[in-house]
Amino acid sequence: MDVSALKDRDTAVAAARSLGERIEAAVPETDRLGHMPDDLFQAIADSGLYRLGLPEEFGGAGAHIATFIEVVEEISRADPSTGWSFMANSGSVAILSAHLPQAGAERIFGTGELTLTAGMLAPTGVATKVEGGYRVSGKYGFASGSAHASWICAGARVDDEKKTGIMLAVPRSEVEFLGNWDVIGLRGTGSVDYRLDDVFVPEDSVFLREGAKALRGQPSLKLGLLVGLVGHVGVALGTARRALEELVKIADMGRGRPGVPPMREQPHFLHEFAVNDYKYRSARSYVLESLNNAVAPLAAGEPLTAALAGRVQQATTMGVRMASEVVTSCYGWSGSVGLRRPHPLGRLVTETAGQTQHGLVDPNSLVFAGPGLMDDYRDA
Repeated sequence: MDVSALKDRDTAVAAARSLGERIEAAVPETDRLGHMPDDLFQAIADSGLYRLGLPEEFGGAGAHIATFIEVVEEISRADPSTGWSFMANSGSVAILSAHLPQAGAERIFGTGELTLTAGMLAPTGVATKVEGGYRVSGKYGFASGSAHASWICAGARVDDEKKTGIMLAVPRSEVEFLGNWDVIGLRGTGSVDYRLDDVFVPEDSVFLREGAKALRGQPSLKLGLLVGLVGHVGVALGTARRALEELVKIADMGRGRPGVPPMREQPHFLHEFAVNDYKYRSARSYVLESLNNAVAPLAAGEPLTAALAGRVQQATTMGVRMASEVVTSCYGWSGSVGLRRPHPLGRLVTETAGQTQHGLVDPNSLVFAGPGLMDDYRDA
């Protein structure tokens, strides 16, 4: 596919939807391997979707981040683990390709070949400044999508008085993977821990964490590290949408218990289904609204306000939370149908259990968002 065509929202979502049956068919193998199988990875790569958020100067689509969220949602509707891996790879590619110095960005992303990145962006490592770069050591968690990544990113604090935060990228060969991803949800994401042991990182493979500014790419990339946050809600929305679809199938089967009307005729079921539909659609609408509102001033050359950034964080965290409530409710109404393997609802519940545990969407994220949200009421 012509990657540039994926800048169009409808084209990108249709490309993701066309992969749905193949993604779902691979679920047992994805779960067994702990990451998506090579043939599925290649199918997604051939679609061009991994280049969705990559700047156009590196052969990417340069798509709006709202389009990225809708693509993540569609892939996650087929399999949340695959959607999560796609989100992690594509999100880190977007961040690194926009923020690395020109020489480093060209070396990693300017070869014409597909380059995927993965890794943890929190500055938990230690970096020592040396001639030409840094020497970095640290242990990191959650390298989602690492099975097919050729470069691994990480964060560190420089061992100086300021404890400056940096982000960096190193070749896969410099990383020790610890292979300890044994979990109840998101099993197929390959989110293993990894370690850097006194690895030399040249200056052009590093950018400052605090105050990082996109040096290239579409306006969406000026959201900075928020790009690595919002993909999580795309996975959650896709999971919730699939749960609602599966519950309708069960209801249409005429499921019921002796002595009571079929589920689809019960007022309580119809009421709760309407509530869950509202939760999914309102969360989705607010996510897309907050992203469009945040990117609009960036496209006009204006700064991102604390209020707009706070709303992106709020929409992401609450979107994940509300999607989880939808999935849990759908599973509860499914009865023994959803309990029996391999019905999708049982899998969706455990996938949701993984999504809600991520540190970027825990309650503290709302605390960080709060001050900016208060500004809207001061300026009213």
